[in-house]
Amino acid sequence: MSDWRDVILHDMTPDERAAVEVKGQRIASEARTIAEARRALALTQSQVASAMEITQGALSQMEKRDDMMVSTIQSYIEAMGGKLELVATFPGMSPFPLSVGKQSGADEKKSR
Repeated sequence: MSDWRDVILHDMTPDERAAVEVKGQRIASEARTIAEARRALALTQSQVASAMEITQGALSQMEKRDDMMVSTIQSYIEAMGGKLELVATFPGMSPFPLSVGKQSGADEKKSR
C-alpha cells in the first residue's frame, strides 16, 4: 500500500525529492502547530481533510482552534501518516509516556 508521500513525490526528480526531504526535516524540527506540521510534510488542507473524511473548510477551522481534544489531534496526525505520542515530564523523573484513547482505558481495567 502506498502512502501520500509516494503519490506526491512520484513525479519529482531525485534532487527535488531530496530538497523536499531536507526542507521537511528542517520545518518539522521547528513545527509548533498542527498546520505547521502539515506544511512541513508538503500536504495541503484538502489532502489531509480527505484522509480524515471531512471538508477542507472544517480542517481549516480545526487548524485555527486554540484548544483541541487529544483525539482530534491524534486523528489529524494519523491522517498525515504519523503517530501521536504524548509524554509528560516531571522534575527529577524520566519522561513518562501516556496512552491515548481506548488503549489507556483497557490498560487501567486490566490493572484493577
